[in-house]
This record gives sequence, C-alpha cells and structure tokens, in this order.
Amino acid sequence: MTFGEYIYEKRKKNGFTIRELSGMISASPSYISGIERGTRTAPNSDILKKFSDAFALSDEEEAKMMDLAAKTKSAPTVPSDILPYINENNIVHKAIRTAMQNNISDDEWEKFIEHITNTEPKNYF
Repeated sequence: MTFGEYIYEKRKKNGFTIRELSGMISASPSYISGIERGTRTAPNSDILKKFSDAFALSDEEEAKMMDLAAKTKSAPTVPSDILPYINENNIVHKAIRTAMQNNISDDEWEKFIEHITNTEPKNYF
C-alpha cells in the first residue's frame, strides 16, 4: 500500500470528500488529490498530524501513516514522528547498526519489542 492509497482509504472510511478533508487540514483539494494519486510526496509533519487528527488514527495507524509517508520521499528518510528521538539518542544508531551487522530477523525484532513493551524500564535485560 502506498501513502496515497492509505490517505484515500482513510478518507473514504471516514466519509469525507476531498473538499471536506482539505478544509480540515488547511490544504487545497488539488493537493490532496495529488497525494492520493501518488503524484505528490507526503506533506510535512504538521500536515501529517492534521491527517491523523482528522481521521482519529490510533497510535498504530499513525505510525503506519508516518512509515508510508517516509517512503514517498526521493531520498531515503526516517518517518518524521521518530526522527527527533533517533537524532537525540545515539544509542539508537548503535542498536540499528548492530542489528544490521548481525542480520537480526523480523521475528527477533518482534521479540525485542515485546520484551521492552512488557518489562519495567530498569529491568530490560
């Protein structure tokens, strides 16, 4: 699924016309149409947040939207919702490089995520 397809799907699910959505996020109808058709890249983080609010996205849905938005950029980019955290925490760089060097599988990442989600912060390991 592309970012544009995701926005289209959420707009239809919420019963919004392009014009209604454009008023909610302060963007032109042609801009939203271009996003949905894939002729425009994803907007900045402020507009993405407005999409999230308009669609009342869950945290998981918002994360998916951010990931899809990042894929629309011509240069590889990190989703805007996590970029500040990554930039402020060099240990994240080390963790990702270590995972890459060790070819960590999706299953191993899922176990790690489950572990840190269900563990008290001081008892990760």
